[in-house]
Amino acid sequence: MVGDCFFARETLYESIWDGFEVEDKRFTCATYGGPIAAMRDERRMVLVTPGSSATAAAGGLKPVLRTFTAAGGPLGASVWDGGRLVDWGWTDEQQLAAVEANGKVSSRTERGQVAWGLTVI
Repeated sequence: MVGDCFFARETLYESIWDGFEVEDKRFTCATYGGPIAAMRDERRMVLVTPGSSATAAAGGLKPVLRTFTAAGGPLGASVWDGGRLVDWGWTDEQQLAAVEANGKVSSRTERGQVAWGLTVI
């Protein structure tokens, strides 16, 4: 109780980040409670173990792009088939725009599938 006001704390949902390592990830969040995208931060050295957010593909480890609702519920996951990520963010239409070091620009849906891509030279 603060002054004449009473405040109560209620649990709306359980923690969704249990078992999800957030320390070694890159996140981007859409505005106004939109989706959240997470992927292993390739700029940091991390120990990759079975069950981590990377998968063996094409002879190397590829990070997995995971998308979540604002409340933390899973929306989708896909293997990141692009190059080194320079920057990313959500558009007003809730498309994930990504810029790679090789000049490729791509857009992905909320579920992580590629919507379109182009190369800027």
